[in-house]
Amino acid sequence: MNPAQTEPPAVIRSSKLDRIIEILWAGALILLPVTSAPYIIKFTGTLVAPPSAILIGILLIIALLPRILRRGTIPIEAAPLFFFVLLAIVSTGLSFFIDLPTFKNANPWKEALEAFITIGIGISFFLVCATLPKGEDGFRKALRWITIGGIVMVVFSLVEAYFIFVRNTQFAPWYIWLEETLVTPRPFSRGLQRLYGMTFEPSWFTHQLVMLYIPIWLGASFLRISVFKFRFLHLSVENILLAVSLFLFLLAKPRVSLLAALLIFAFIFFRLNSAIFKRLQKRLRRRYPGQTDRAKQWSNLGIVAGMIFIYLLLAAILIVILLQDPRMTLLFTYPPTLSEIGRALLLDENTLLELSKRFRFMERVIYWVSGWRVFGDYPIFGVGPGNSGFFFLDKVPFLGWTSIEVRDLLTNATFLPNIKSLWVRLLAETGLVGFSIFVSWIITLWRSTRSTLQSTLPYHKLIAFVCQLMLIALIAEGFSIDSFALPYLWVAAGLAAAAGASHRENISRSRAPEAQV
Repeated sequence: MNPAQTEPPAVIRSSKLDRIIEILWAGALILLPVTSAPYIIKFTGTLVAPPSAILIGILLIIALLPRILRRGTIPIEAAPLFFFVLLAIVSTGLSFFIDLPTFKNANPWKEALEAFITIGIGISFFLVCATLPKGEDGFRKALRWITIGGIVMVVFSLVEAYFIFVRNTQFAPWYIWLEETLVTPRPFSRGLQRLYGMTFEPSWFTHQLVMLYIPIWLGASFLRISVFKFRFLHLSVENILLAVSLFLFLLAKPRVSLLAALLIFAFIFFRLNSAIFKRLQKRLRRRYPGQTDRAKQWSNLGIVAGMIFIYLLLAAILIVILLQDPRMTLLFTYPPTLSEIGRALLLDENTLLELSKRFRFMERVIYWVSGWRVFGDYPIFGVGPGNSGFFFLDKVPFLGWTSIEVRDLLTNATFLPNIKSLWVRLLAETGLVGFSIFVSWIITLWRSTRSTLQSTLPYHKLIAFVCQLMLIALIAEGFSIDSFALPYLWVAAGLAAAAGASHRENISRSRAPEAQV
């Protein structure tokens, strides 16, 4: 008799459902590099259309909802997000008492619905990632599937780089067919001399790199952990992918994402600095025992001087890389004065606009300033998700009308302008209350990851460290991307919440026998 036939039907159904869930979970993580699938765009009409969102939606129904109905727990890290959604609903309700300007044929109901759909997509990613992986093996599998998707993205991007930089944007017909079948690049992306990977535009490509893939591969390299046994010249898969992804990152000619990457590596250097200093101290003391206090001071000074020299050398290399961007050349050629820096730190609009014009990113600052002015008028609860664009005609700075891009957006485009900054959008659309709740969620995540880093389990530690790197990158990326639907923030945060819950459960189990004694 077949052993499977002796099992109860409920057990067989449960086993099949588990396999389906695992396949969907793997597919969702592998497909993360694709941001704009053509078949989804045709159905929804929105450009942020990751195919992984469909699989996450199915998992939400067949995995998360049954868990909730069985009174299963959701990590405490999710609590601030539920308050944020509640506040967003309140803010939308209050927006009906605001004299909302008109903007062409835009419908406030439609804009609010789309805004809540994007928030729902993001939170769905977070909740599924926070509840699905179980234990150390579950985290290892999740990281492996994300990395497999990253390998596909890297190979695809290398082929793309060949056509852009070697063939001078002369793409082969087969590649164009493949690209238009799988991804939807922006119409002019192929002629930009910037890499865009499997995303809609270059800034989305650099966003996914600094918010998920580089943190995973950098964190694995830093902690000397790998989800694969394969080695090439003693290098792990993550070591190789980190080097290649940084090369691709530079080919994408990052803007705001470059600052995000610099913040990540500054954090790594800060972590390394103390460890390197202590290691060198121990090595010198083992090699030269019995040193006097004065000799120890001189040896410490020598270590510090050597480290400063290395950091200056790295800074010089970084400057050479930065000077490849014409705008960075302008920064070094016409640097802001101390007076201008002071006024900019005080958020003086005229200074910010003049500096942005000098360094050729005026349009982005115009969007930020417009959103900031909306926040100034409605500082407590904002104007409601999706409604900030209605105010742009009234709030755009005068200098904005000198920009062809802004003028075309306000006069010819059929869609609402967006703020192009998550931080400013939160302030404009949910006010200080919503912004504070969202920041409290970030602080909750950071505190959770600090606790999880004390775990002895390697993949728990890796996921916590990856989330820390992502949150550091978010400081800068929050001034580049304003969509809640791009999944990379939510995936890293959700996995960290799952690791935090698992770590707390492990601590409780270890203390249980002690309590019984």
